[in-house]
Amino acid sequence: MSWKGLTKSVTRAPQTFKQRFNLGEITKDPIYIDAERRFQELEKETKKLHEESKKYFEAINGMLSHQMEFSKAIAEIYKPISGRMSDPNSFHDEGNTAGIEACEQYELVVKELQETLKPELEMIESRVIRPADELLVIIKAVRKIAAKRDHKQLDYDRHRAAYKKLEEKKDKTLKDEKAMYRAENDVEQATQDFNYFNDLLKDELPKLFALEREFIKPLFQSFYYMQLNVFYTLHERMQRLDIGYFDLTLDIEAAYQKKRGDIQEEAEKISIVKFKTTGGARVAGAKPGQSKYAAKALEAKANAGRSSISEETENPPPPYSPGPSAATGDVKSPTLSSGSWGSVAKAKGAAPPPPKPKPSRLSGVPATEHVTALYDYEAQAEGDLSFLTGDVIEIVSRTQNENEWWIGKVRGKQGQFPAAHENGLRINNHFYPRHDMSLVYLSTSLPTQTHKLTMANHRTYLGFTRLTKALSAFRSAHPDSPATFTLQLAPYQLYPEFPQQGVDKYEWYKNEKYNGSEDRMNMYMNAMGDLGKAEGIEFDFGGGAVANTLHAHRVLQWLQRNRDQGAQLKAVGYLYHAYFEKRGHPSSKETLERACVEAGLSEDEARKVVGDEEEGLREVKAAVMEQAGNGVDSVPYVVFEGRKRDFTLVGAKSIEEYGKVLRQVEKDCLLRLDANFEKLAHFKQEHMDNKTKFMSGSRKDDFHKCSTVILTYAA
Repeated sequence: MSWKGLTKSVTRAPQTFKQRFNLGEITKDPIYIDAERRFQELEKETKKLHEESKKYFEAINGMLSHQMEFSKAIAEIYKPISGRMSDPNSFHDEGNTAGIEACEQYELVVKELQETLKPELEMIESRVIRPADELLVIIKAVRKIAAKRDHKQLDYDRHRAAYKKLEEKKDKTLKDEKAMYRAENDVEQATQDFNYFNDLLKDELPKLFALEREFIKPLFQSFYYMQLNVFYTLHERMQRLDIGYFDLTLDIEAAYQKKRGDIQEEAEKISIVKFKTTGGARVAGAKPGQSKYAAKALEAKANAGRSSISEETENPPPPYSPGPSAATGDVKSPTLSSGSWGSVAKAKGAAPPPPKPKPSRLSGVPATEHVTALYDYEAQAEGDLSFLTGDVIEIVSRTQNENEWWIGKVRGKQGQFPAAHENGLRINNHFYPRHDMSLVYLSTSLPTQTHKLTMANHRTYLGFTRLTKALSAFRSAHPDSPATFTLQLAPYQLYPEFPQQGVDKYEWYKNEKYNGSEDRMNMYMNAMGDLGKAEGIEFDFGGGAVANTLHAHRVLQWLQRNRDQGAQLKAVGYLYHAYFEKRGHPSSKETLERACVEAGLSEDEARKVVGDEEEGLREVKAAVMEQAGNGVDSVPYVVFEGRKRDFTLVGAKSIEEYGKVLRQVEKDCLLRLDANFEKLAHFKQEHMDNKTKFMSGSRKDDFHKCSTVILTYAA
């Protein structure tokens, strides 16, 4: 969670506690509550369908694979194991040839089934599992909006309670009046935000439910018929199973008993199955002092008429006996008394040395290769491996080419990193590829500034003007700065429900913002007019229309993708000027075509771009939803996304405040450049003779230009 998210969670914590225990006034919308319940059921059932269909797919594949492996295992048991393979004359084929053939035939049947069912199983994956996956992605996005709505409800109830508390206070001081004015604005903003998300979900969720029924119904039908086909294929093929080794006409238990015969009784007669490693009662017929293993051998000879054991074992381990010939039973040894154990221990002598430890790896297996990092490196993309100076990196996978990226592991993490070189690290230098050096990346990872605007708010025009002035002042004061700022536009709509034709601007502001109060509206116009004049803006509140700005965003995004940076800035500057100062319609064809001409397009190009209303429309809608889902809910909203930290400015800040953040970003760039110049100089002093030549001239200028900061302006 980001710092901003954590701050919001802490702020909402008291209201969350009240809502959980039903304390105070809590907003409840029965229509939304019912829609939310249905949505939870939809989410639960979709997850269940996805999981169960995936389990079924894996189970059928696993069953067939298991049958083949089972057949192979039985065939291994049936293969002969008697005789010495080194002596062909002593080999006797005692295997079950018919059983082995039956296993091979059954394996072929299962392979045939696997090939037959493969298209059906692939169809389950493509027509059931994958569509359910896609539906889950949609549900996840809707769940994100629902969570956003819940947060807005908390804010709405929280601000409403605070305002009510101040309103009910009898003797209000000047401080209370100011707090009440702020609370009133907070309630107004929170009401707009909550109503937007609440109405959006109430309108869109029923449509989702209707589409879900049309989507899920064919999935269930397809899944049913696919399962039916799988079971039918399995049943038909097994009914036609014709392997002579199996008698399928008998009962399964009777067939088993018939096949087994008397093999169990015969196996139990073999003395080796009764072998025990622990001592027990003396075997009848054994002589005093005689080895128990020798007595066992005598018993085995007595039973030789019923079963014989091959005596041609190679180098059997000698049995324990008191004398070298005890196994024959011809030599007796005295029975040891309890008093004679000490003398035996003395006669035994010193204990043998312990066995040598097992070698750590087999001989011939090479040791794991490692490299040592010369400098710090921070991952530039997902999947990269970060490391510090002196870290020993284990090579997991490598190529013969040292100019490529290898896979390594350090501190339990695995990822890609530039190839090793002479027990160090060689990180490919983006600026001087011909030099063999160790150098970390110098880019600031493109810190981003997100500035949120809307055509329906004067503060966004004010904030945009101040930001562009701050950028211009910074560039003039720091022409050699290593941080190169690039301003981009990102779409956002504060009031997406506005109609395309629009409504009267003055009346809308007066009624929606100030409850129809002329006095409060005049106060707002005077205050905002003074702020605008200070920046060279002449706000006109007397007329014009508040309208939907979606197509204006579409045109601006087209200019940003297909023209240089100055084009979209000229276009948005014209749109603001026309709307706020000249009573122009924010997204009429005439206004948008004129904005395109101001951006440098010909009149024919402008008409084509504005006239094709489907060009980029879907992408713009997705971007607007993404901004809302990312927590951008008030305007203006500026975020500088740095490598190490983010800077967030909410509201139309002063030029000085914007400049302060720009200088802070530059400072971070300078610190990073200084650190890397020091490392580079140190490395060059060791590996190059001509350090001055390398660090002079245009190459040093190019080196400074590596730090680029992109400012994204969400309009």
